[in-house]
Amino acid sequence: MRYRQLPLFGTDDPVPFVPGSVKRNQAWIDSQGFSAKEREVLDLLILRYTPQSIAIHLGKSYRTVSTQIGNMVLKAHVANRDELVGMATDEQAELETGLRVVRSA
Repeated sequence: MRYRQLPLFGTDDPVPFVPGSVKRNQAWIDSQGFSAKEREVLDLLILRYTPQSIAIHLGKSYRTVSTQIGNMVLKAHVANRDELVGMATDEQAELETGLRVVRSA
């Protein structure tokens, strides 16, 4: 999975962040007990931003963002952040299209 950097504040980079634009499985996310701050980080992870750029964007330390990602991974009972993002998005795609998303082993 490829991740990208968020633009630094004050640049003219055309990569916008619109919180409502994130397609996610809200029912699954709600069932995991994520905090509001963890959900904010998850939204940016779904958009494929790196933890470093998320920390800069949110004005947090890298360590704080890494801890929040780790907490979400533990709460969701997944192996890593890629699986976390997959669970937060794949199931939504299944619901919207009626097609079953098959994950490779």
